[in-house]
This record gives sequence, C-alpha cells and structure tokens, in this order.
Amino acid sequence: MFGASARSLFNPARRALYPRRGFSSTFRSKNQTQWDGTLKVVVVGLGLSTAYYVAHLEQVPETGRWRFIDVGPDLEASVGRAAVAELRAEYQSKILPPNHRLSLQVQGIVQRILTASNLGTVKTSHPQAQFTPDTRQSSDDIWSGNDDAYGVVASEGRDVGRVAQRDWEVLVINDQKIVNAAASPGVVFVFTGMLPITQDESGLAAVLSHEIGHVVARHVPERISSQKVFFVIASLLQFLGADFGISRLFTTFLLDLPNTRAQEKEADVIGLRLMSKACYDPSAAPRVFSRLAEFESKSQRVRLEFLQTHPLTERRVEYLEAMLPEAYAIIAGNPECSIMQERLDAFRSASAFRGPL
Repeated sequence: MFGASARSLFNPARRALYPRRGFSSTFRSKNQTQWDGTLKVVVVGLGLSTAYYVAHLEQVPETGRWRFIDVGPDLEASVGRAAVAELRAEYQSKILPPNHRLSLQVQGIVQRILTASNLGTVKTSHPQAQFTPDTRQSSDDIWSGNDDAYGVVASEGRDVGRVAQRDWEVLVINDQKIVNAAASPGVVFVFTGMLPITQDESGLAAVLSHEIGHVVARHVPERISSQKVFFVIASLLQFLGADFGISRLFTTFLLDLPNTRAQEKEADVIGLRLMSKACYDPSAAPRVFSRLAEFESKSQRVRLEFLQTHPLTERRVEYLEAMLPEAYAIIAGNPECSIMQERLDAFRSASAFRGPL
C-alpha cells in the first residue's frame, strides 16, 4: 500500500492536478496589488490636482499671460505687512524720516504714478521725526549716492506702529552700498544706492513703476501659488524614481526661473505703461537699464540668462526700446501730459530769463 501511494505521489501526471503555490508567486501577487492600489491613488490625485489647477487659471489683465494663482487678497495683504515689518527690523536705523526732503521727493514720484493709474494714495499721516538735513547740499546731490546728502536720521521717538493705515507706504533706506528697490502690496521702498543709477526723477520713476508693476500684476501671490505646483511636480518625479536633487534641478531651471523671468519682463512692460500714464519720459527706462548693465558688468563674471531670475539687462533694453512708440502714444493721448509739459517749458523759460540763482 505504501509503495503504491508513493508511486502515485511522485507521478508527474498526478502532481499536475495540484499546482504548487510558492513564496515568489505569492509575493508577486501582493506586490502587484500594492502597485495597482498606489497607481490608482496617483491617477486620482493627478486628476484632482489638474482640475484644481485648471479651475485657478487666469489671465493677467495687463498682458494676457495665463498663470495659476490660488492666493486671495487677504494673504497677499498679510505678506505685504510682513515685508514691511521685516524691512523695518533690518534697516530701522537707516530709514529716512517721512518728512525728509528725499523721502518727500520719492513719495511725490510714487503718488504721481499711483494717481495716474488709479492705484491708490501714499500714506501722509506720519509721525514727525527729528533729523538734521544738510542745507548746503544741492538738489543734484540727491542722485549722487552720497550719504551726507540725506542728513542724519534720528530713529528715537518714531512710533511707526501708530502710522495710519491707508494704501501705500514709501520707505527710503539710506544705504548707498545696496543698489535695489522693491514693492509689495502696500509698500514701496528704495535704497539710496539706486539713485546714482537712476540719475534723475524720470529714471527713478522707471524703477519704481517697474516695482509697482509687480504688485499690479500680483506676482507675489502668483509665486506663492507656483510653489505648490513645483512641489507637486517634484513629488511626482520622486515617486517615479527621480533623485531629489534631480527633481529640484528640473523644477528650478525648467519651471521656477523661467516663470520668474517672465514676471520680470511683464513688470517691465507694465512699468513702462505706468510711467507713461504719469507723464514721465519713457525713454528713461531703457537708459536706466543700460546704466544698470554697465554696473552689473563690473560685478558679475558669468551672466547666463537661464541661471538668472531676471532677463539679461541688454535684452531688457532692447524690448523696452521697441515699446517706446506705444509709450509715447500713451503720453500723446493724455491731455494732462501736454499741460505738464507746457508748465515745465514755461518754468524753464522763466528760469533762463532770470539767470542762475
């Protein structure tokens, strides 16, 4: 009996009736099930993400560029307040008083730009600050970048927390080593190191119009929104097996930097229109960027555009010059610009008749 049973057990035909399920086949089955489940989650997630992305696409009204943005005005305003607080904390001792002659001049430029495009007003109810301007300095020294031209700032007794909240605040920071200006919702600031580059009021208007253009186009909330998209793409690349460093390089050089350069060009375009509506000479914009290119050439060795957050300055000069006919058409169609030019010509004629003071 034992022999017969043994033969039947070792009979190949009989063994075929009882296929053996080994560990490898069980592992493959479980692994395949897990993969199918993960794939379903990824597909559903991508579908929902795509629907959310499409639902939050909009066009920039000033240029028609499509972009993703899901940040509302409240968060945008809070970002502006945080920027002011951070700026004050870092440069408190260097911020010129609001009634300083340079602060007043910059406020006037900003107000002129805002008024011409119905963008708001500059805050005027500032607490008075004590300072000692040097009256021996001529108005030309304002654009020289010389610290002595701005007087000595006394920060004591300046209660900035009780400044009435209106539309825009203008901060002038007395630091000639920093060549920069910027704007965020509700605040415009400029470092005195930018003044030798701008050289005159029209040049500074070009720079400030560019910065205000960023706010008009809502580039700050767009950047916040874009970070979410970049995170999703980077996570997807890592899920597909890409190294974290590779996914980071992909999102930076193929998505983040090109998008930032597009925003800078857009701010150039909007800024040129803003300054033209305010009756400033639009040719000052390419001239400022030409001087900025000379400044950058002395401090930067490698200037490859795909590595930069801004377009190459030479290219900015080219497309700004190409836009000058449109800018001059804006001025020609604005009666206020004609009146302003007539008053300026009359003032110059009167000054020439009286002779030098």
